[in-house]
Amino acid sequence: MNGALSDRALPVAPAAEPVLAPLAALAAKLSLAMLAPLLASLYVARLVAAQGEVVFSGYSIVSATHTALFIVGSSFLQVLYFLGGRALGAGDALAYRHGMRAGRRYAIVFGLATSAICALAGVALQLLGYARELVAVVAWQGPVAALAALPAFLLVVGRVHASLHGRAGFVTAVAAVGAGAAALAATAVVSVGAPGPQEAALRVLAALAAVQWLMLLVVQRGLRSLPLQASGDAAADPVGRRLRQAGRDMWSYGWPIGAVVLMDNALTLSSTLAVGRWWIDALPAHSVVVLWVALGLIVPLGIAQAGVQHVAIAHARGELATRNRAAVAALLLAGAYGVAAALLLRTFAVPAGELLLPPAAGGGEQHAFWRSFMPLGGVVLAAEGVIVVAAALLRGMGLTRAPLLQALVGYALFGTGGQLLCARVLGLGPVGIWWGLVIGFGVTALVVTLHCLHSLGLLGRSTSSPPRKAST
Repeated sequence: MNGALSDRALPVAPAAEPVLAPLAALAAKLSLAMLAPLLASLYVARLVAAQGEVVFSGYSIVSATHTALFIVGSSFLQVLYFLGGRALGAGDALAYRHGMRAGRRYAIVFGLATSAICALAGVALQLLGYARELVAVVAWQGPVAALAALPAFLLVVGRVHASLHGRAGFVTAVAAVGAGAAALAATAVVSVGAPGPQEAALRVLAALAAVQWLMLLVVQRGLRSLPLQASGDAAADPVGRRLRQAGRDMWSYGWPIGAVVLMDNALTLSSTLAVGRWWIDALPAHSVVVLWVALGLIVPLGIAQAGVQHVAIAHARGELATRNRAAVAALLLAGAYGVAAALLLRTFAVPAGELLLPPAAGGGEQHAFWRSFMPLGGVVLAAEGVIVVAAALLRGMGLTRAPLLQALVGYALFGTGGQLLCARVLGLGPVGIWWGLVIGFGVTALVVTLHCLHSLGLLGRSTSSPPRKAST
């Protein structure tokens, strides 16, 4: 997704020059850029957890739903890096503007759809037979959380637009300041007066939505000098043919990425819904482990973004040896990080849980759940990190549709089936849910990695050769 910037930002090393150190350095920078918003979300989760288990359980379901939908939609929108960069490289300003306008339209659709789903979350839980007290909490939290969806998606388009014009530092600064503002606003609204637990959670969600809208306003005003939409668009394209083509291009290149990410997040979301449906007492501990897995994925995401840039440049130039060294280095970094993260979560299961769920809201029962869930969550984090990196490396070779079948089989068959088998058939309860996640992500990680190595030519003849033009 960063191919349009890579020629400027990432020099390609000669064939004999090592790539591990520069790739690791770039991955560290990209990871740090994503850290502030997630730290703010973890702080807010702890703030809500202090309001009680039921309120936190409802918040966890709403937050997991919103986050899953946002990750899917924003992953789809990353195709704007390719379309915008292609247009800038060709000097086609009109195509660039149409691409960004199409991106804004998709962002609005994703935002409205996410808002509707969050607003109706309480109704959905009621139809599915969830506990009445949990339904009552979600019925109020969902509509308030929905207010943040639209600006969140529009901010993604703004960040891509800024990055393609060398203004990534500006939007990164806005994101960091916005994260701090969100934490301060959430603390302030809870401290005013003496709100009850549910009212406090609603105030926090409203404050987060207000910060999102403020960030969008700042980004739009800050990028007004950049070319996006000109008054001559209508005259140059009177029937909107090129705008419609831009929309079709976005769909063609973006849907495979979005589909894989959708299956990934649907598997995690299904685990939260299953625990909330059958083992509500375990939901706070389960949600904390899910949050730690999400936080832990920052580093693999940074490795993936660094890796895809190295691989894309070397692959396009036909430097296959350099491409393969970069890919192997990225996979080794992901694997080493995954092992270390899994060991840390296993060793510090209870302290890690208490960082997000205060003892007053957790108690000894949650400690027991953490000792069971956290080691398995570490294995899930390690496997998911390898999947993220391997899929990104395939994308760097133009194989955006390659992981679809592997993800479908791994997530839908082994992941969902594994959860049902372990939790319900074998009677392992909520621990079985995590064993199912281990099976689903573990199988997918193995298959996608093998496919990646095969495509690189490291396990036989390569299935991908340097393309003359972008391939899906």
